[in-house]
Amino acid sequence: MSLISCEPKVDVSGNINVTTNTAQNGMIQGKVVVPTVENNLLVLKGIKGATVEVTNTNYSIVTSENGIYAIDGIPTGSYTIKAKWNDIGQYTSATQSVLVTRQSVSTVPDIELGIGSKKLIIYGNVFYPDKVSPFSNKLVKICNQSNRPVTSTMPSLTGEYGFDINYSTNDGDNMSYNLSYSYNNISYGFNYFSYIGQYPHGVININAYGAWITGPKP
Repeated sequence: MSLISCEPKVDVSGNINVTTNTAQNGMIQGKVVVPTVENNLLVLKGIKGATVEVTNTNYSIVTSENGIYAIDGIPTGSYTIKAKWNDIGQYTSATQSVLVTRQSVSTVPDIELGIGSKKLIIYGNVFYPDKVSPFSNKLVKICNQSNRPVTSTMPSLTGEYGFDINYSTNDGDNMSYNLSYSYNNISYGFNYFSYIGQYPHGVININAYGAWITGPKP
């Protein structure tokens, strides 16, 4: 069987418009997504450049913008569709099943890649000690075990924060994290924040409370 790959044509609504190329074959279409942080919220977003394979065949393609793909000319039958990223430390592979029917376009459920060992997503809400009032519009930062900032963000009006962190498993100094903020050029930790220990990865939801230790309310 020869390698078949085609660039999908996408209309303004995001739908793929392709016709199958033989009377006995069908087509699949779908999207590969990954968890990430946008505007301090955890979201699933299509990823460009992931490889999509029809397992046990020679059919494959690389996702285009927004993670979409389409493969035409597939013989009818049941298939497992596998998506993978070139760096498994960032994202791990995942699969979905699909039934291909003749002269039809079969939509594969979104394939969500997993988080690899070199990626950490932390998100949640930050509050003042009353655990109700959001700690908003003030810079918060995630710090490593040497208390050096790794990245920072400005929580939303309702206190949401989120960090999408990439690191090397050889960089031990970035393997533990805590949340802090600056006030009068002094860094403070939140009174209640679950310390993230050695070699974390994946998606972690943590709410933080207590936005000062001493002094006036920032």
